[in-house]
Amino acid sequence: MQNLFLAMAAAVAMTFAAQAQTLDEALQNIANFKFGEDREPQSVVNDLVRKADNAGGDERKSAEAKLLALLKANPSPDCVDFLCRQLMIIGSEASVPVLEPMLTKDEKSADWARYALECIDGEAVDKALIKAATQTSGRARAGILNSLGNRKSKSAVSTLASFTTNQDKAVASAAIAALGQIGGDDAAQAIAKARSGNNKPVADDAYIACATSFIADGKSAKAEKILNELSADAETPHVRAAAVIALAKANPDATQKTLMGFLKGDDAYLRAVAVGILRNTKEESATRAVARALPSLDPGAQVLALGILEHHGDRASLGAVAKAAASEDPAVRAAAVRAVGVLGDASSVPMLVSTATTGANDVKQIANDSLNSLRGADVDQKMLDEMSGADTATRSVLIRTLAARGAKAALPALYESTGDTDEGIRANAFDALGTLAGPGELPKLVDLLAKMNGNSAQPQAESAVVAVSQKVDDSGARAKAVLDALDASRDEKVRTSYTRVAGRIADSSALSALRELAAQSKEASVQDAAVRALADWPTAETLGDLRTMAAEAKNDTFRALAFNGMIRVARMEGGPDIETQLAVYTEGLALAKSPDEKRLVLAGLGRVADPRALELARKLEGDEAVKEEAKQAIEQITKSLEPK
Repeated sequence: MQNLFLAMAAAVAMTFAAQAQTLDEALQNIANFKFGEDREPQSVVNDLVRKADNAGGDERKSAEAKLLALLKANPSPDCVDFLCRQLMIIGSEASVPVLEPMLTKDEKSADWARYALECIDGEAVDKALIKAATQTSGRARAGILNSLGNRKSKSAVSTLASFTTNQDKAVASAAIAALGQIGGDDAAQAIAKARSGNNKPVADDAYIACATSFIADGKSAKAEKILNELSADAETPHVRAAAVIALAKANPDATQKTLMGFLKGDDAYLRAVAVGILRNTKEESATRAVARALPSLDPGAQVLALGILEHHGDRASLGAVAKAAASEDPAVRAAAVRAVGVLGDASSVPMLVSTATTGANDVKQIANDSLNSLRGADVDQKMLDEMSGADTATRSVLIRTLAARGAKAALPALYESTGDTDEGIRANAFDALGTLAGPGELPKLVDLLAKMNGNSAQPQAESAVVAVSQKVDDSGARAKAVLDALDASRDEKVRTSYTRVAGRIADSSALSALRELAAQSKEASVQDAAVRALADWPTAETLGDLRTMAAEAKNDTFRALAFNGMIRVARMEGGPDIETQLAVYTEGLALAKSPDEKRLVLAGLGRVADPRALELARKLEGDEAVKEEAKQAIEQITKSLEPK
């Protein structure tokens, strides 16, 4: 703490010291500065310079003059570097006479000076840089040319043009790049000439930059001329791509031919560029050009083109896409079938159904997905029309699709299909009814379930009733239709089915009936279904029933169901409190008749962080049949009791 206080005090002292110094005093402290030494003097100067810059006027001019005075006094090289960085902030044309000689002194000095000059407005700077460019060579000259480009110095164009053929490739490259940054007619002409030399890749990049500046200036015709040249003969794919991207912004229509050429070509990079532009264009003419070209493309390009058409969703291209769906190439076929899901309409239903039923495995699921996503008010009706007289496979696909589409208009056909001679159709129909039918259909489904006794589709019929019952808004009335039918029926098998369904609906209002049936029913299958419903109940509401049954049931099956059920409820997330859990597990150990039942109890005990659970688990340490499980439970409980 004392060290922290001292450090804070020192920092405060430095701050006050900095505030007390004038710029003259601060500059005296850095005249012999070397990087790596204490940076505090530099920080003081930097703060004072920024303060003067913000103040402006005479204070700014005075600060600049003091920096220049020190710069002329032959300070250390590192100080020169630092001063030039400060002049980047505060320099004006007044700095030019001092900085200009540095441009021709040596490479380091030239760099320091030009960085400062780049930030200073005025023709005097351009003149100084142009003059220095003719008096230097090598790296220093290249750097000066870069600075002229960064400044976009129009007056330097002729000088830069003279260096585009310099024997020093770095100098020539810097000159060409600078011309691209500056732009304009004269620069474009010089770059065009340089493209015929041995520095074409650099010239191509500069030409792109020049065209971009023409576009920004509203001179699209001049930009297009350059970009068309580049898209046709640039040496590197990335330049051709950049040219086409820029051209697409300047004149989308004029770009289509080039883009289609890229799409048809062998260059994967250019093809990808074309796809990117064509996907993002808003021009309908472009997507229709893709549709027209589709048959002439190789399979790889067809897949990309189909993706473009799918992305745009222009239904005018459906005809071309539908033809591609018959392609022998698996990838093309899959892409086309997928695209039909976006572009298609009712007329696409037969093809998609055929593909979903008889097509290759690679496209069956895609066809199903496309059927699900088809748009149009008449699509559902077309599917219903197709069901009439269709084979089993077709009807199965259509039933599943209509359900996925939420087509309630299909309900009459689905009810009819529940009586079909094919068991798969019956099952699919009930699955679809469970999805589509609303609460208003519940009485009809409950009555229909009574007729499914012994039918292979009975499980699906029961599931449909459960699913639709869950849609009833009043959670306390969801089982009413089934309970009423259960009470009215005198057929044991039908009553058994209704009992199973009542249990699966899991509406608390059904518990009274289920408890009565489990305890008193003379119908064996009904009683069995009721006991199973209580044992599988999803909440702890039946725990008391299960504990009683596990202890008192004379039927071994019922006792086992109840035993398993009560242990399951005790372990239920968010279920009984620890006291109740311990009571259940204590009873469970007393009632367990097999090693498996003991293991079930131990698995539950292992989850209870209570010393009493540990005591219960230790009672089974000596039981050879379950000693490993007991050991594991003891370890779990012990760990849970350790301080966190």
